[in-house]
Amino acid sequence: MNVYPNLTTAVKSRGSLGLTLNFCRCITSGTKISHARKPNQHRSYKVSSPAEFILHEPKELLASGITTFLPPRSGFRGLVESLSTTLKTTNPPSISRLRALLRAYNSDSLEWSKFAQADATKQYTRNLVYEVPNLFNLLLLVWTPCKASPIHDHTDSHCLMKILKGNLRERRYGIPHASYNCPLVQTSDLNYGLNKVAYMSDKLGVHEISNQSQSEYAVSLHLYFPPNAALRGCKVYNVKTGEYNHTMPTTYDSIVEPNSIF
Repeated sequence: MNVYPNLTTAVKSRGSLGLTLNFCRCITSGTKISHARKPNQHRSYKVSSPAEFILHEPKELLASGITTFLPPRSGFRGLVESLSTTLKTTNPPSISRLRALLRAYNSDSLEWSKFAQADATKQYTRNLVYEVPNLFNLLLLVWTPCKASPIHDHTDSHCLMKILKGNLRERRYGIPHASYNCPLVQTSDLNYGLNKVAYMSDKLGVHEISNQSQSEYAVSLHLYFPPNAALRGCKVYNVKTGEYNHTMPTTYDSIVEPNSIF
């Protein structure tokens, strides 16, 4: 029997469950979890070139009438397998297909709770689910109530985000002006509920993600391809001046070894 000190689940039925997050280390029977490893630590990787990937316009993401491209394998493990297979076999990657696969998965905390380590002292935690060097990484983020990310870019990468628990708010801003002392201009303010999927890239601007709940944690799954931010960091912006600081990648809050997934 698996034990998740960081996630306590009260199951009423398969389709109805309550969820409470604690702030303990994740201990899972049969699952190896390591902590405080920097992205790609102890590895030598070639930095992916953004030229290998096409940044599609938003209209390309709205393929009318299409709900799925590949029959998704069952459960969270099947989702990870399908995403990995698609990215390994499609060049350039099909954002529409990846988006459809994420949409087709119905969140079940029993399947992903071992990745969900929370930390009340942080705005959010970054938990590595799976990665293929130079191709993609898949992270599960746990958002502390009333906390937000800084406004940031995506280092010439694509980002797909799926809500696994709760709601997240996205404030999007236009592409920052080349000169400083120019406030960022907000272009949208959206809320994403359970199972919703959002897409972001540097062509669409920069954004901030926040958990507006006063008491509930939110959980989201993030697919980055190529995983440039894990290698090169990203830019964090000041909304009033447009100035930015370059931040290097930090350690993951938890890492589940690949053999625990496949």
